Amino acid sequence: MPLRMVAGEKIETREERIPLWKLKLDPTNVRFSHLPGPLSDKELEDEIWKENETRDLMKSIQAAKGLIEPPFVMEGDGYYIIKEGNRRVVALRKLKEAVDNGEIDDFPASYFDKIPCEIIPKKIDPIRMDIMLAVWHVSGKKEWDALNKASHIFKMHRDKGLTYDIIAEYIGVSKSTIKRALLAYEECQRFLKKYPNDPVGIKRFTYFDEFFKKSYLVQKATVDRSFRDKFMEWLAAGKFRTHRDVRVLPDILEDTDATKELEKGTIEDALNTLYRKYPDRGDPLWETIASAVEVLRSMPRSEVKAILEDQAKRHLFSNLVSEVDTLKAELNRIRNGRSSKLK
Repeated sequence: MPLRMVAGEKIETREERIPLWKLKLDPTNVRFSHLPGPLSDKELEDEIWKENETRDLMKSIQAAKGLIEPPFVMEGDGYYIIKEGNRRVVALRKLKEAVDNGEIDDFPASYFDKIPCEIIPKKIDPIRMDIMLAVWHVSGKKEWDALNKASHIFKMHRDKGLTYDIIAEYIGVSKSTIKRALLAYEECQRFLKKYPNDPVGIKRFTYFDEFFKKSYLVQKATVDRSFRDKFMEWLAAGKFRTHRDVRVLPDILEDTDATKELEKGTIEDALNTLYRKYPDRGDPLWETIASAVEVLRSMPRSEVKAILEDQAKRHLFSNLVSEVDTLKAELNRIRNGRSSKLK
């Protein structure tokens, strides 16, 4: 029988082929944590089937002629709860449905009636089960998205009482990462209570995740608690295009004119104002030019001497000067041409 090492304890599992109809989706799975429950097995299936990843997985299973990794299940009363592999089971259900309906003829009629599973003993400590899932999905090869990771960490910390240190030790994630995930998750939940009809809903988590990655924003929110509410107002008002916009929010808030534009319009208006004042922040060309200016300004004296002593470096520097002179001459021609027209 297979042995799994979880939090220093050996967990003995067994492998068995189980009828597909006996496998029940796990309503405590973190991907359902934001949904009002309880949900039926069919409702859980519908939620998972909405995800593009599930449809892609179905195609992969079809191409591979079956599962590469079996789901992990726990025995119940006449059925089995899927503790890991809910998406795989939904994909298999859809494949079986297509085979039964004659939509796919690659497989015999009974091909997906039973599937290989690894059965976890009923007696396993729920905390160890959570740790096992965290190892797989938070720091392991089958990573969840940021929201599901945070939801699971939240469950381990708040519901099961595990400390930051214990979670960090078991799943190999830094304590600061765990704290940030919890802060973002809690703040997202607060946002949803304040704006229950927000069209993006729980997916707003990514905005708060970005927020707590920025030390400038965290510090501002620490000094001024109302700033968190202001950020939520901006979110609810649709001022951000995507969660990536939060990454440039510190630059905007450091500029008075850009901040005013954000208050009046959207982040796009604020960025336009900011980039007009500082073109090197929004245009790769001017960013490169600004970097070159800074490099020249801080060039060590030894490198300045090397221009005189090294022919290759002297040639490169001469080319630079020549290109700058050519550009200056072009600017003068343009300027003089405009002056002639004005006369």
